[in-house]
Amino acid sequence: MAQTVLDPKTFAREIDPLDKIDDHYPKILLSMDYMDLSHKGIKQINVLDWLVS
Repeated sequence: MAQTVLDPKTFAREIDPLDKIDDHYPKILLSMDYMDLSHKGIKQINVLDWLVS
């Protein structure tokens, strides 16, 4: 989880480890951002929305 992944370096830091996992389980990147930054099947979800769902 990162507070924000709008900076490209932060986004890469957070997404790279998830991208390297070679399985078929859902992968979620939690952040405080409301923009949908989903990438290669890895869903980016606002952490507050995730908590109340």
